[in-house]
Amino acid sequence: MSGKHKPHKQEINKQCPRCGKDFITSYSRQIYCSRQCSSTVNKERARKKVENEGPVGYARIRWLVLLRDGFMCQYCGRTPYLHSVELHVDHIHPISEGGSDKEDNLITSCTDCNLGKGNSDYGGIKEYFGEKDFRLNHK
Repeated sequence: MSGKHKPHKQEINKQCPRCGKDFITSYSRQIYCSRQCSSTVNKERARKKVENEGPVGYARIRWLVLLRDGFMCQYCGRTPYLHSVELHVDHIHPISEGGSDKEDNLITSCTDCNLGKGNSDYGGIKEYFGEKDFRLNHK
């Protein structure tokens, strides 16, 4: 063995452009202080891109709902990244019951919650999941 080793990376003082927090990193390409700041900025960028040049029609509304809900099931909190679930855009009040395809009647749900809910409206699912209102302040 030649005893070669990687040189120690130099620590760099930076300031997060999103929250203004000072932080130290050894990676010159790191821009944000945390994954949360990076994720927030990426979501904002994606939303602006969709609004300006993204999908049109119902596909666009679905994408905006997924972005709004943080790509997380609003009933149980599972995500594709952490829990390997498939997400759906679900009608809170079903079309068959007079609901609409507008963004305020749509919510992100995983396959299990969406299929478990069936044709019942959001009010009926509270008994299934408990009294907690899983729909976060989207309005």
